[in-house]
Formats: sequence, structure tokens, C-alpha cells
Amino acid sequence: MPVAQEGPLRAACASLKPPPTGRCGSLSEWRDTNVATVRLLPAGLSQLLGLLSLIAVVGATLLHDAIVSLIMGHARTVVAVKAAGVSSLALLLSSLSITVFWSLYLLTDVVNRKN
Repeated sequence: MPVAQEGPLRAACASLKPPPTGRCGSLSEWRDTNVATVRLLPAGLSQLLGLLSLIAVVGATLLHDAIVSLIMGHARTVVAVKAAGVSSLALLLSSLSITVFWSLYLLTDVVNRKN
């Protein structure tokens, strides 16, 4: 099955063995054989969410004065903008925390299985 034209990510995914089903093996055996692949998802997601959080915090700091001067006369708009900012930051940071804990769980699970 040639996959040279499809890109490196698709080729890497195509080379993975699917998890066994039935009596042939277990999901934990598949996870142990493909340990790097299993850890890449939460690690990459953590990096992405960390970068998005950093961009959001720096952007909010830089644009704060400009946005406040635009919406100063409208009290409801000020409340809505502040609520949207707090909600989006809380969502980003909670997602980042969950993916970091997920990465730590997978890492410790793999280390404990190897010993």
C-alpha cells in the first residue's frame, strides 16, 4: 500500500497496527507497543492549549486599553466582554490542566508497566 504521496502524518498513522480485538490480545498490549503514539496526542494537545493560552493572555493585556476605550459608555457591553474573557480563559486553562494530567497518567502508567 504506497502512501508516499499522502504526507508523513498519514504514512505514520497507516504504519500503526490496529488494536487487537477478541482473544488475540488486549488494549493494554496495544498501548504498550505503541507507547510513543499514545503519548503524542495529549502532549501535542497540551502544547497547543498552552500556546493558545499564552496568546490569549498576551493579547488581552495588549488590547485591554483599546477595548475599554471603545466600550466605556455601554455598561452591558463591558459586562459581556469581561464575562466572555473570563469564560474563555477558564475554558482554556481547565482544558490545559486536564491534558497535562492525562499526559502524566499515561507516562506513569507506561513507566509502571515497564518495571
